[in-house]
Parts: sequence; structure tokens; C-alpha cells
Amino acid sequence: MSLTISLQSALASLQATQGAMQVVSNNVANATTEGFTKKTVATQTQIVAGRASGVRLGDIERVVDQNLLRQIREQLAKVEDLSIRNEYYGRIQELFGAPGSNSDIGHLLTEFGASIESLSTTPENTPGKFETVALAVQFTERMNGLTSEIQAMRRETDRDISDTVNLVNNKLNTINDLNNQISLALGQQQSAADLKDARDLVLAELSELIEIETFDRSSGHVVIFTSSGRPLVDNSVIPLAHNTVAQFDASISYPGNIGGINYGAGAIDITGEISSGRLAGLIELRDQRLTELQEQY
Repeated sequence: MSLTISLQSALASLQATQGAMQVVSNNVANATTEGFTKKTVATQTQIVAGRASGVRLGDIERVVDQNLLRQIREQLAKVEDLSIRNEYYGRIQELFGAPGSNSDIGHLLTEFGASIESLSTTPENTPGKFETVALAVQFTERMNGLTSEIQAMRRETDRDISDTVNLVNNKLNTINDLNNQISLALGQQQSAADLKDARDLVLAELSELIEIETFDRSSGHVVIFTSSGRPLVDNSVIPLAHNTVAQFDASISYPGNIGGINYGAGAIDITGEISSGRLAGLIELRDQRLTELQEQY
């Protein structure tokens, strides 16, 4: 009997060693895989009939600094906020023309002013009159065109806001599904490490869209809040909504003709609470930067 126990103990130890080596091998193989985190596993004494009988593997754990993850998500929100602004600012620059180019608003205005000044000193110059009128028409058309293009960009940002809200909801649903899978795995005493890696990837993607805060429950669920403390995922998803405006002109504004970003079944407008991420950048472009340009021109 003692020989059998000894053999079982040796076999358990070998299996535990093999399992630990697989964990190490998996760490090496996935070292460059996006979202993969280093895994560790500890051995535990195996008790059979009240007696020690070798060792067994404990739970596979992730090596994760939650505080660092939180900081990374904050930075992802800020970077995406700046990125979407930079994208639109580049298009605005093209809209107004590069400084020094013939299409630059400043160049057209200077050329028109010089023509008027020249005509004031030689009013009898008939060709000069036609040139001045042509330049006036060109400048007016350019300004009217700018107005239309600015409103088209505002309409585009509004549609982009709606698309981003839908994307946020998709990410929330994915995270909620992963929450349930993780909870089930833990309940069955299985490793949920890879599922948690997958969830962290989606959380990072969500952070680019809207700034979030998270809290981990003992069940394995992660609870997600907006930066203002409104729950987005807590055993179920509380979705966001936004309705686009079909036509934009200088009189269309938020709040007013443009609907807000609504939270939950109560349709609470949380537009002003969104402080970072792609949504924040788009909101500021639509409601401030582009309207300021419209007022200037």
C-alpha cells in the first residue's frame, strides 16, 4: 500500500511539474501577443485520505498591475480624444488652404484688397474694375463655400458621435458576455485567466471611446462606470443612445436642435459629463470648434 501511495505521489508531482512547464512555455510563446499577460501557477500539497500525497497545481493567476491598467486606460482616452481632434484640424487646414497658397483665404483677401486699392487710385481703369468685381465674386463664393463645408463637417461629427455610441454599446455587451463566462469558469473551478485577458483588451478599446472607471467583484465580474459615476455594466448593460440631425446650418446647436447623448431607459442627457475619449473630442468639435470657425467667417 505504501508503494502505491508513493507512486501516486510521484506521478502527481510529475504532472504538476509538467503543468507548470506548460504555463511557462505558454508565457514565452505569447510574449508578443497583444493583450496577453504573464501567467503564474503555484503548487499545493495534495491531501489524500488525510495524508500528504505529492503536489498539485493551484489556480493559474495573471501577473497584472491593476493601478497601471487604470492609468493606461486614462491615457488611451486622452490620446484618442487628441487624435480625433487632430484628424479634423488637418481637414480644416485643407479647407482654408495652406498658408501662402493661392487658395488660402488670407491670399484671396489680400489680392482683393490690393485690387480695390489700385482701383481707388485709377478709377478710370475699366479692366481694373472688372478684375475687382471678379475677385469680389471669387472671395464671396469662397466664403459661402466655407460655410457649407463647415456645416457638412458638423453633420459628419454628429454622425460619427452616433456611430461611436453604437460602438460603445457593442463593447459593453461584449464585456458583459465575458463577465458571465469568467464567473461561470470560476464557479466550475476552471482558469479564467485567458478570458480576463480578452476582457482587458475590450476594456482598452472601450477606454479609447469614452473615459471609464472599473471595479472588480469577487464573482469575477467587472463593473464599469462613466467618469461621472454612472454604471454602464453591472450584471447587465445600461446602453447609451444618440439621434443624429439630418440637416445642419448655423442655427443648429446643442443644447437645442441637436439631441444629447442619452443614458439608460430614462434617457438622461450625459453629454456634458463626457470629459475624455473619442466622444469628448467629437462633441467639442461639433459644438465649439467648428461653430467658432463659423462665427469668424
